[in-house]
This record gives sequence, C-alpha cells and structure tokens, in this order.
Amino acid sequence: MVQGKGFNVRDHCEKVFSDLTLMKSKLQSHVRELEQVGGAEKIIVGTHIAHLRDIIRTIDWKLEILMRACPYEWTGYTYDLQYCASVPVQDEKELIESGYVGG
Repeated sequence: MVQGKGFNVRDHCEKVFSDLTLMKSKLQSHVRELEQVGGAEKIIVGTHIAHLRDIIRTIDWKLEILMRACPYEWTGYTYDLQYCASVPVQDEKELIESGYVGG
C-alpha cells in the first residue's frame, strides 16, 4: 500500500469492508427479488441469479482476504462473524470420564 500523507490503513480497511459489505447486501436483495419472478421471465432471470450469486461469492472471498490483510487491531472483522458453534461441544471432563485416553 502507498504510504501517503494522512493515509490511515485502518480507515482504508474500514471503508473497503463497508463498501464490499454494502455491495454484497444489495446483490443478495436483488437475488431474493429475482427468485420471486415466475412464468417465462423465470428462464431469463435464472442465469442472472447464477451470475449474481457468483459475484456474491467473489465478494465474500475478497472480504476474507481483506480481513487477513488488514492489521490485527482492526475491528471490522467482527461484523460478520458467527458467535455460536455449529456442532455440539463436549466438556473435557466428560471426555476423560468416558474412558478416552487419546492417541
């Protein structure tokens, strides 16, 4: 990145993250609208939906890159994180009591 007078990396990361997140949100809204289309138009917009979803995946990928490239102190990465586990978590004590010896 270019180090110019008054350039702030955190502000840059925040701006790019905000812009990409807004773009993603708008595209998802368009996809939801297009999914409601019926009849003959459904065939036409079907390819549009696929292309929009591809763009959404690309934006997700770029957001992931941004979160890794920006300084660790940057707080933008917390905006879209899930705060729950997708699988049940067992207590370590339960694992030990059940006879698990590792290895």
